[in-house]
Amino acid sequence: MITKEQAMKADLFHYGKCQRVEGPRGGVKIMTEVWRRNGRTQTWVRSPERFRVPVKYGLRGYSQITEEHAELFHVPEQCPAETKLMALSPNFYGFGGNEAEAKANLKKNGGDPSRCGLYRVPSDYWIDDFGSGHSMIGPGELISGTDHRITVKEKEERQ
Repeated sequence: MITKEQAMKADLFHYGKCQRVEGPRGGVKIMTEVWRRNGRTQTWVRSPERFRVPVKYGLRGYSQITEEHAELFHVPEQCPAETKLMALSPNFYGFGGNEAEAKANLKKNGGDPSRCGLYRVPSDYWIDDFGSGHSMIGPGELISGTDHRITVKEKEERQ
């Protein structure tokens, strides 16, 4: 579901349920229906919760996103097919498609699921040998729990 703030800023919107399909040889295909903005967002002064975003799909598909059916759309940053969840406790992590799977992988790796932070990270996110997280798309976003990530300044102070 998109919010009014996301409708004001985003240029791309995903419609419906996005799927991530992994082939028999390890290839990944993400099936999404991407609509793009086709004008500016219209808002109303007397009804501040209302909005209308004109969108376009392909060559001839035109529509609009309003608050009435905003639950059918989401922004690419929140796409379940392009993101995964990471459960992180000090010195341990686990990835998964949902919260239970991420916490189970954290427990399997030796971490404590009851004291972990849950992050939404891009699908290409990885952790290197030194414990730093990397992604070509962008950083992770804390969803719940405690933030266990270490900043560059904290790394310098520890050394």
